[in-house]
Amino acid sequence: MSATPYAELLHKGERLNVYRPDVVILPTPEEVGRYAAQIVQEQIETKPDSIITYPTGSSPVEMNKRLVQAGLDWSRIRIKNLDEYWRIDPRHPASYDAVMRRQIIDYINILPQNWEIPNGMAEDPDEEAARFEQVFKEFGPVNLAILGIGPKRTCHMGFNERGSQLDSRTRYMLLDPETRDANAPYFANPNDMPAGAITQGVATILEAERIILLALGEHKAEGIYRTLVGEIGSDAPASFLRYHPQVTFILDQGAASMLSPEFRSSI
Repeated sequence: MSATPYAELLHKGERLNVYRPDVVILPTPEEVGRYAAQIVQEQIETKPDSIITYPTGSSPVEMNKRLVQAGLDWSRIRIKNLDEYWRIDPRHPASYDAVMRRQIIDYINILPQNWEIPNGMAEDPDEEAARFEQVFKEFGPVNLAILGIGPKRTCHMGFNERGSQLDSRTRYMLLDPETRDANAPYFANPNDMPAGAITQGVATILEAERIILLALGEHKAEGIYRTLVGEIGSDAPASFLRYHPQVTFILDQGAASMLSPEFRSSI
């Protein structure tokens, strides 16, 4: 993979190659978690000072359980979270700060200074987004980015909602109505759900050396289909992953249910 940032390639007018991602379809969500955890474990054991982009949500839950059980050494690993709601108190149970602590951070030996997540209580979300983007420039390229995908037709990765551009960087985004509907149940009072979030941009994500995407359930099937088979463009932001040469989709049967037999049989 070229070290030249994707946004710089676009600025130069260079054409990006389109790649066919690797796709792994497994019988159950538990098997998806096991497979993903093995990739992360190999990354940590092979490069103990790796920088990893990390997701939240339901897809990585089983992966996180297995990584905690593995007893790995995270002392030199750096984690950069994909996103965080704004504004939200990090102590709120639905904040991604709290979710990360509950699922993995509190159970591994990562150093506090090696975990970065956008500040959901920052006074200015645009300034916080710029600060978070600068972190990537200071500490070098991400070695492994772990992603999920948004519900239904959103096709978001991080909170790069429909309309997100290929050259986008970490920024504040208003949430798509479908995203709000899908995430509202995580809030005891749906009216408490923030209207937006700070998210890594598409170009930020694509600069990772390797990317894996986890998807579970039939409610993700349309997004997976549009991402892998549909037109590449801002109406399906995850489709931009096809410009990256090292992407693996790890799906359960439900998430893969709209893929054609020909597509599924050839992977």
